[in-house]
Amino acid sequence: MSNPTIRESGNVDVCEDCMFLSVNGERPTEELPNWAPFSGANWADNTPQLQPSPNFGVDDDDTEYGMTEFSATPCESCGATLAGKRFDFMTWETVRPALTITTNGHQRELIAFADLTELEREQFDYMRADTYESHTPRFFRYRAWTYDAQEFTRITPRCESTYGDVHPVDSGSPLLQWDGAQPDTYFSGVLIRWGHDWSGEPDYDSVIVGSWSE
Repeated sequence: MSNPTIRESGNVDVCEDCMFLSVNGERPTEELPNWAPFSGANWADNTPQLQPSPNFGVDDDDTEYGMTEFSATPCESCGATLAGKRFDFMTWETVRPALTITTNGHQRELIAFADLTELEREQFDYMRADTYESHTPRFFRYRAWTYDAQEFTRITPRCESTYGDVHPVDSGSPLLQWDGAQPDTYFSGVLIRWGHDWSGEPDYDSVIVGSWSE
């Protein structure tokens, strides 16, 4: 298992206002209406180490690099179309290891708390054997461990507005083909997908179980 790495993804030209904001934290004295620096696709990831870094300056022989005195090209940070100086910035991206999902695809029936062994019940001290809920199927056994399906967090796209406990993933992630996740590390965990009855309707008394790792 390997951690995500960060690598250079390209170069962009930004206007003077955006340059000063990035390098010195200075905002323009006369800020344009709706000015939105670093709001384009290149700046979507707010992770500090992925923010654009200056790629301009002066060489040892006093030769300038990464600076254009006059350009009519729109700023690639805020989109400003006013012609003027442009400064070269380097952008970065996160490269994640390939994600592997393992499952036999078998649908398994959930088990009620009342039907668990005494040792298994000790794992779930929030349940009581003398309640109606203890007879509701919600548990399953997987790889020598017992899980509560109702304790899995819902898997959603990272950009989607959500409420409650969720497990956000990038758009296009194969994890979106599953309904719930329970991580055991930052890079691995157990997945569930609700089963279906003979008519194809969701069957919330059964699950298909898998695991993922990066």
